[in-house]
Amino acid sequence: MYAEDMSLAFSGSFPLRADAHCDTLTLLEEGKSRHIDVETMNRYMDMQFMAIFIEEDDAEKAAEKLERCYHFYRTVSTEEYYDLWIPLKNETGFARLERDNIGIVLALENCSALAVDDDAVYEAYDRGFRSFGLVWNGENRFGGGAFSDADLSFEGERLLRTCNRLPVAVDLAHANKKTFFSALDILEYPPIVTHTCCGLVYDHPRNLNEDQMKALRGAGGIMGITFVRDFLREDGENASFDDIIDHILYASDYVGLENIAFGSDFDGADMPEELADQSCLAALYLRMKERDFSEEEIAMIAGGNLFRYMRATLGRKET
Repeated sequence: MYAEDMSLAFSGSFPLRADAHCDTLTLLEEGKSRHIDVETMNRYMDMQFMAIFIEEDDAEKAAEKLERCYHFYRTVSTEEYYDLWIPLKNETGFARLERDNIGIVLALENCSALAVDDDAVYEAYDRGFRSFGLVWNGENRFGGGAFSDADLSFEGERLLRTCNRLPVAVDLAHANKKTFFSALDILEYPPIVTHTCCGLVYDHPRNLNEDQMKALRGAGGIMGITFVRDFLREDGENASFDDIIDHILYASDYVGLENIAFGSDFDGADMPEELADQSCLAALYLRMKERDFSEEEIAMIAGGNLFRYMRATLGRKET
């Protein structure tokens, strides 16, 4: 039973559980599965960022994939999972959440598809997207990803200024340092880095360095610690719960525990052996407790911080 699993780590009421990134939706559209099935997610998660992942940086091809994946999402969310998935578009979505359903934040990972039309971001917003990942690892019309040297472009500045007018989260997870800091200069509201790790523990291009973490804290943003084993340590096949916890501890010195969440990247990358799926999260909480995290601190990271951030984000008024 879920209660039995969670009681290992929590003596009182159980926390809200939230995850800032998974690629499950994209895999389901392709007829594949890896880490998450919807029944498991229902049991172990209260809010899930569901990303539509666009690897393609060509705007026309990216837009085609976005159309296909979005229509798949609409079909399963309105037919197969109607009573289970609660789309979180504004404050009223949170009021509908109960323990037997999941709040879904529809996320766009790589905005390259939005370059086809000046109004594309508004169309995506009207469709329910509430998290916008500016770039992926390469370079698109808006800026540069982790394996690119490009800075934020004029089109990227315009996109971010549009996002400033909407109650949405801007995700800088894949941005390189130039684009990251340029975006922070434009953004008027706290961003999120949905799935990353601490570069002080392992210096990977997708991990945040000291200056980035300090700047994120200054902006009031959220850092989602990911479970991607290749971001956790050089010999990723040996990654464990303790590596995840080390990244949390080091990052907390710069970002603050109140600004740290989990961004698993389930269904998008290889995980440590201890994290076969979301049912293993209770064991991760227990290991955090064994390493002297308080129940309150675990609850913050497990979901409390991300819930607070998204309530504030979706509670803003469109201007």
